[in-house]
Amino acid sequence: MSASGAHTGYFTVLASRLVGPAGRVVAIEPSPDFHRALTADLAANGCHNVRTVAYVAPLRVCGQPDA
Repeated sequence: MSASGAHTGYFTVLASRLVGPAGRVVAIEPSPDFHRALTADLAANGCHNVRTVAYVAPLRVCGQPDA
């Protein structure tokens, strides 16, 4: 399961509990401030089955020139 734009982790914690200890969750949060809050929230809730990703490559939209 993945949580893209995980913010502070409300749905990530829920997903972690839903998949259980044998499952895995990937939480993507590119904002440094929200990523710190996310990791703190996951630690406080004992979510050891979550991998967080702090940075995401920008998406290039088809038909638009490269920057």
